[in-house]
Amino acid sequence: TPLYSSAASDVYKRQGAKILVVEDSSAQRKMMVQRLKFADPSWDVSQALNGEDALAKLKASRWRFDVVLVDQNLSLDDGLTGHELVALMRRQSEMSTSVIIACTSNPSKSGEDLLGAGVDYVWPKPPPAPNVMKPMIDELLMKRIRAFAAEQHHLRSQE
Repeated sequence: TPLYSSAASDVYKRQGAKILVVEDSSAQRKMMVQRLKFADPSWDVSQALNGEDALAKLKASRWRFDVVLVDQNLSLDDGLTGHELVALMRRQSEMSTSVIIACTSNPSKSGEDLLGAGVDYVWPKPPPAPNVMKPMIDELLMKRIRAFAAEQHHLRSQE
């Protein structure tokens, strides 16, 4: 039923999205966080310095982030690549309505691989302007929530 969809949508609109930015470049991370906060001051934006830091924050929050922006080229020195982090997040049932956006300096080269890995969208670096971010994130969240609601309805109808 669309009940879950409208309930999740109402909570998101009332409280603002909880967003995690996973970026190992401090300059890129700072720019992304500033643009997100400017795009919608109600958004709760957290930062992770690398894949391991992101994993710790995701676990501590019980996988409860609405949006995760992941640098596609996370440093291999940190033990967890962007692709591995995306795959891990997609295996968590708690993240079934979460939007994952990959950020890459070469979207034409890596875009298909990233979408195949489970991301919802691929952003180029530098990230889009705040007036582009806000409607895009809102649309991606609503699309993911509606898809989850439809899946739940389908599963219940098969019982």
